[in-house]
Amino acid sequence: MLIHITRALFVAISMLINGNFAIGTEAVPSRAVVPETVLQRDYRPSPTLNASPPHDAVVLFDGSNLDGWACQKGKNWEEPGGPANWKLISGEVLEAIPGSGSIITKQRFTDFKLHLEFRVLGEKTNGGVYLLARYELNINDSYDNPDGSQCGAFTNLTKTIAPLSSMAAPPMQWQTFDIDFRAPRFDSNNVLTEKARATVALNGAIIHDDVELGNRKGAAKRFGDASSGPIMLQEHGTPYQFRNIWIVDKAR
Repeated sequence: MLIHITRALFVAISMLINGNFAIGTEAVPSRAVVPETVLQRDYRPSPTLNASPPHDAVVLFDGSNLDGWACQKGKNWEEPGGPANWKLISGEVLEAIPGSGSIITKQRFTDFKLHLEFRVLGEKTNGGVYLLARYELNINDSYDNPDGSQCGAFTNLTKTIAPLSSMAAPPMQWQTFDIDFRAPRFDSNNVLTEKARATVALNGAIIHDDVELGNRKGAAKRFGDASSGPIMLQEHGTPYQFRNIWIVDKAR
């Protein structure tokens, strides 16, 4: 009897070591085998993609021309320095030409809602849209880099304001910014009483909720606060694209 028990224990231990255990006449795994999985980021097109401008909007770019834009005048970002010379593609797309300089709207704005669509093209990109030619909302290729500098961050402030979540889409996908901007306020003596504020949606998700935009750093530091200014699209050495740009001037 003792020999039979010992032999049975030996068989059971062997089965455990080999990854199987006998129940009746059927061998089953001793532990579940979990297949390897690869986590991928979910991407859904923006709900405001191809949004039509409302009746009271100023259309800044519809693909047909650059009549509302000018090349910025050197380091003076607020003054036009000649015709905007970015590339028009197929009557729909505006592409930054490396070395051509940034472009600004000929019209100045105060409080507004801005819609624009953009895409990066696979190269490392560091561009942006500047509100009042002062506050940089970054455009870069952060889809596969959620821990790095994020698309949609306000990056040229003395303290960067990171987005609430990483909402960047993959390269070659059209993306949207929907921006609600409130310009700085001044008293009768032109003393600043309130700093600029902005709410921003990237690809339909709020990434900045009524944040205060403070002092600038870098090239924009030399500009003081102002109650109005142009919209600027930055050229920063890499081609990237825009389309369907319109603005509702809330100050009118």
